[in-house]
Amino acid sequence: MTPNTITANTDTEAPRLNVTDPSFSITSALVHEAREVSWFAHTEYGIAVLRYDEVSELMHHPSLRQGSVHWPAHNGVTDGPFLDWWNSWILNKEGQEHRRLRTLLNPAFSKRLIKGLVPRFQALAGELIDAFADKGECEFIGEFADPYA
Repeated sequence: MTPNTITANTDTEAPRLNVTDPSFSITSALVHEAREVSWFAHTEYGIAVLRYDEVSELMHHPSLRQGSVHWPAHNGVTDGPFLDWWNSWILNKEGQEHRRLRTLLNPAFSKRLIKGLVPRFQALAGELIDAFADKGECEFIGEFADPYA
């Protein structure tokens, strides 16, 4: 299958999206077409939910588990400092602990606060790009991603 085609043989078969293809874009016509065919698609990583209503329903379903919680175990990591670090992330917490931390952190991610930071982030991105633009290339992590973060 090429990244520019949607395959679904029946009304119950979901499309397959090649999300690891370097040319894949979540905003592509391909994804929009897949969304029309099905509420989800198969990917190399599992299913991708393509529609808002279904995402919302799943997010509120009591049996849904956040997939990254189990990533270390799926990859053979069952103890040690990496697992401790991984388990400390709010994104890898579930249930009441996640809700408690999210309530504490929500004010830091308010639309008003984020909107006020946009000009500063845009200026920083411009400064970083200006530093390597004349070269026509950059070492992305070292010259942009790390300093931008």
